Amino acid sequence: MSGGFAGIQRSVELSDDGALRVEDRKTGRQVTTQISTADLEAIKTLLSQVQPASSSPRFSNCRDCLYYEITVQRGNETFTAEMSDLDLDQSALSLLINTLARVQEQALAGTS
Repeated sequence: MSGGFAGIQRSVELSDDGALRVEDRKTGRQVTTQISTADLEAIKTLLSQVQPASSSPRFSNCRDCLYYEITVQRGNETFTAEMSDLDLDQSALSLLINTLARVQEQALAGTS
């Protein structure tokens, strides 16, 4: 996740065992934690429904938009999707990205 008026620059890495690594590049803060079983199962369910997109994102000059890049690795298959806030509501990845953003915020706040 990057962009917005505040210059957000964050990343999330989540492994299939629930190990979570969050980095806020703007502040230099890194957090490694374990997400809850409920969150992990919810994310796994959402990931099982994700399909590679065939269309390109609509990048705009939206100065306060956040931009998202998500890379999914399943077995031998890897795909990446990119979008902005303008695309998120229409995306099949919306719920997944919002869930990951919530888990990210909890980890950075120390409440995961």
